[in-house]
Amino acid sequence: FPTLENREILECMSELGCTISEEQLTKPSPDHIMRVMEQLLDLFMGFSADDNAQIKFSGMDVFDHPEIHEFSVGQLAFHRSIIKLMRASGVFDFELRDSSPS
Repeated sequence: FPTLENREILECMSELGCTISEEQLTKPSPDHIMRVMEQLLDLFMGFSADDNAQIKFSGMDVFDHPEIHEFSVGQLAFHRSIIKLMRASGVFDFELRDSSPS
Protein backbone atom coordinates (compact mmCIF):
# COMPACT_ATOMS: atom_id res chain seq x y z
CA PHE A 1 0.00 0.00 0.00
CA PRO A 2 1.22 3.50 -0.64
CA THR A 3 2.10 5.53 2.43
CA LEU A 4 -0.26 8.47 2.71
CA GLU A 5 0.28 11.70 4.59
CA ASN A 6 -2.17 12.55 7.36
CA ARG A 7 -3.72 15.24 5.16
CA GLU A 8 -4.45 12.69 2.42
CA ILE A 9 -5.98 10.20 4.86
CA LEU A 10 -8.18 12.91 6.39
CA GLU A 11 -9.29 14.01 2.91
CA CYS A 12 -10.20 10.43 1.91
CA MET A 13 -12.07 9.84 5.16
CA SER A 14 -13.97 13.10 4.70
CA GLU A 15 -14.95 12.11 1.14
CA LEU A 16 -16.27 8.83 2.55
CA GLY A 17 -18.30 10.70 5.15
CA CYS A 18 -16.27 9.37 8.10
CA THR A 19 -15.73 11.86 10.87
CA ILE A 20 -12.13 11.99 12.08
CA SER A 21 -9.81 14.77 13.21
CA GLU A 22 -6.04 14.88 12.84
CA GLU A 23 -5.67 14.31 16.58
CA GLN A 24 -7.92 11.23 16.41
CA LEU A 25 -5.83 9.97 13.50
CA THR A 26 -2.50 10.42 15.27
CA LYS A 27 -3.70 9.52 18.81
CA PRO A 28 -6.74 7.28 18.29
CA SER A 29 -8.90 6.17 21.20
CA PRO A 30 -10.45 2.69 21.18
CA ASP A 31 -13.96 4.21 21.15
CA HIS A 32 -13.26 6.36 18.12
CA ILE A 33 -11.62 3.48 16.26
CA MET A 34 -14.79 1.44 16.80
CA ARG A 35 -16.97 4.30 15.52
CA VAL A 36 -14.84 4.66 12.39
CA MET A 37 -14.93 0.88 11.85
CA GLU A 38 -18.73 0.97 12.20
CA GLN A 39 -18.94 3.77 9.63
CA LEU A 40 -16.72 1.89 7.17
CA LEU A 41 -18.63 -1.38 7.63
CA ASP A 42 -21.92 0.41 7.03
CA LEU A 43 -20.54 2.21 3.97
CA PHE A 44 -18.84 -0.74 2.27
CA MET A 45 -20.75 -3.78 3.55
CA GLY A 46 -24.13 -2.46 4.66
CA PHE A 47 -23.45 -3.72 8.20
CA SER A 48 -24.76 -1.14 10.64
CA ALA A 49 -24.40 -0.89 14.42
CA ASP A 50 -28.17 -1.45 14.63
CA ASP A 51 -27.80 -4.72 12.71
CA ASN A 52 -25.05 -5.73 15.10
CA ALA A 53 -27.32 -5.20 18.11
CA GLN A 54 -30.11 -7.28 16.55
CA ILE A 55 -28.10 -10.33 15.47
CA LYS A 56 -29.41 -13.50 17.01
CA PHE A 57 -27.50 -16.75 17.08
CA SER A 58 -29.70 -19.70 16.08
CA GLY A 59 -28.25 -21.88 18.82
CA MET A 60 -28.92 -19.45 21.67
CA ASP A 61 -31.74 -21.60 23.03
CA VAL A 62 -29.29 -24.38 23.99
CA PHE A 63 -27.68 -22.18 26.65
CA ASP A 64 -29.06 -22.17 30.18
CA HIS A 65 -28.74 -18.36 30.25
CA PRO A 66 -28.77 -17.11 26.63
CA GLU A 67 -29.06 -13.48 27.73
CA ILE A 68 -25.43 -13.47 28.86
CA HIS A 69 -24.30 -14.35 25.33
CA GLU A 70 -26.37 -11.84 23.35
CA PHE A 71 -23.71 -9.12 23.41
CA SER A 72 -20.83 -11.45 22.54
CA VAL A 73 -22.67 -12.92 19.54
CA GLY A 74 -23.17 -9.41 18.11
CA GLN A 75 -19.55 -8.50 18.80
CA LEU A 76 -18.32 -11.65 17.09
CA ALA A 77 -20.38 -10.84 13.98
CA PHE A 78 -19.00 -7.29 14.06
CA HIS A 79 -15.39 -8.50 14.27
CA ARG A 80 -15.92 -11.07 11.52
CA SER A 81 -17.27 -8.32 9.28
CA ILE A 82 -14.25 -6.12 10.00
CA ILE A 83 -11.89 -8.97 9.12
CA LYS A 84 -13.85 -9.64 5.92
CA LEU A 85 -13.63 -5.95 4.95
CA MET A 86 -9.90 -5.84 5.67
CA ARG A 87 -9.26 -8.96 3.56
CA ALA A 88 -11.29 -7.49 0.70
CA SER A 89 -9.04 -4.43 1.03
CA GLY A 90 -5.91 -6.57 0.71
CA VAL A 91 -5.00 -6.62 4.42
CA PHE A 92 -4.56 -10.28 5.28
CA ASP A 93 -2.81 -9.98 8.64
CA PHE A 94 -5.63 -8.16 10.43
CA GLU A 95 -6.76 -9.97 13.59
CA LEU A 96 -9.45 -9.64 16.22
CA ARG A 97 -7.06 -7.95 18.64
CA ASP A 98 -6.41 -5.19 16.06
CA SER A 99 -10.00 -3.99 16.44
CA SER A 100 -10.32 -4.46 20.19
CA PRO A 101 -9.53 -1.81 22.80
CA SER A 102 -6.26 -2.58 24.54
